[in-house]
Amino acid sequence: VNTLEAWLKKLEDQHKPDEVVFLGDYFDRFHDTPENAKVTATWLKQSLGKPNRIHLLGNHDMPYMVPGNSFLWCPGFSKDKCRAVAEVMTQEDWDKLRPAYFTNEWLLSHAGFHPHLVEHPVTGIPDAAGLIALAEEGLKAVKGGLAHPLFQYGDRMGESQIGGITWLDWYAEFVPLDGFSQIVGHTRTSFPIKMEDNWLIDCELKELALITNGNV
Repeated sequence: VNTLEAWLKKLEDQHKPDEVVFLGDYFDRFHDTPENAKVTATWLKQSLGKPNRIHLLGNHDMPYMVPGNSFLWCPGFSKDKCRAVAEVMTQEDWDKLRPAYFTNEWLLSHAGFHPHLVEHPVTGIPDAAGLIALAEEGLKAVKGGLAHPLFQYGDRMGESQIGGITWLDWYAEFVPLDGFSQIVGHTRTSFPIKMEDNWLIDCELKELALITNGNV
């Protein structure tokens, strides 16, 4: 955590960003302990209080946010870690995390929006505000214990359906969304990968995307 904050300070001193967006998956490094989870939760709680930081939700965060919703279960989750996280994170804290974010002409989410899950048969793909509203609607549903297509499992979990914005696998499922450029994580890669005007940057914390005047 200290290393991360030192790195972020260096980034902010060098580039003076207006905002910093985290793509999610703060928990479940696998083989981590409840103590590790509590340290992460403590950092996350403090980071959520910084006005220029935007924190998105990943599939590994969802079961800690709503532990009673079986539709959000994810490998790596444990009840012991959940209890440790709950000692730190309140519902008010969780409510500060977002399902998706649009900035500088880029649509950001943990795994990506698939057109089949958001395209209306008559009106087509919503604008940016409409997509964010759909994501917020889905988040409200899963917080209430329900399932929702935008947070459903996909290919990675052996499901015969398209993964939602926290589960869409880049290699097996990702399809460009007409009218939008996306930046996503979720699928591990050794180096950033570009597909048309979309970027995958889940490189084990070795890479970031710097957006300046709409350009990455």
